[in-house]
Amino acid sequence: VTGNKLEDKYYYRHSGYPGGLKEIKLRDQLEKHPDRVIKQAVWGMLP
Repeated sequence: VTGNKLEDKYYYRHSGYPGGLKEIKLRDQLEKHPDRVIKQAVWGMLP
């Protein structure tokens, strides 16, 4: 990962409830679930 992406890139998800938008930094996501980072990157490239 180049540049400041570890600190600046966020992943968002929504729980389905009002006010349920969650965000997590790339650095934290890599520490907890590194497989999800790869999965989300590949999923984003698919048509």
